[in-house]
Order: sequence, then structure tokens, then C-alpha cells
Amino acid sequence: MRLRLKAKLLIPLTIIMITGFMTSIAISYFSSRQTLEAMVSNSIMTLSDTMAAKINQWMARNKVDIEHWSRMDSVTHIFNSADSAGAIENINTQLKYYIERYHLFNGMRITNEKRNE
Repeated sequence: MRLRLKAKLLIPLTIIMITGFMTSIAISYFSSRQTLEAMVSNSIMTLSDTMAAKINQWMARNKVDIEHWSRMDSVTHIFNSADSAGAIENINTQLKYYIERYHLFNGMRITNEKRNE
């Protein structure tokens, strides 16, 4: 009789324990999943913001460089020079140097915004 009582108690207790473990595992899984998704999303947003800031900084720096080069005497006086061929050769040499030095331009051209064609 004692054995029957133990068996009757053991089966429901085992079912309750297994159900509790399964519930605990399910809650842990979904909680971990949400936390991991939030961490990945945060990481992607941080990386995107960082890259956008770097690109903006790169663009601003290049804009300053190009504005500086456009104000150089050799550039601004190229069209007014008596020796325009020599001035063009000089500025082409400088532009080639910048292209080789900076490695971010495929080519550079001189234009005259005041020139009407």
C-alpha cells in the first residue's frame, strides 16, 4: 500500500516538475531572444551612426581641400596668365600630385565659371 501511494505521488510531481522546467526554458528562450535582438539592433544603429559621421567628416574635409585648391593663385590666374600654356602645365603637374597623394580622386579638372561659351 505504501508503494502505491508513492507511485501515485511520484507521477503527478514528475509531471509538475517537467512542466515547470519546460515553462522556465520557454520563458528564458523568449527573453534571451528579445534581448539579443535588441542588442543586435542597437549595435547596427551605433555602427550606422558612426559610419554616417565618418562619411560626413570625410566629405567636409574634401570640400575644404577642394575649396582651398580652387583659391590657389596658380588656379585663379591660369586663365589670365600671359603664358597660359606654361600655367596649364604647372597646374596639371599640381593636380597630378594631388591625385597621386590623396588617392581619392580619379581626376581633377579646372573650370572657369566666369567664362561664357
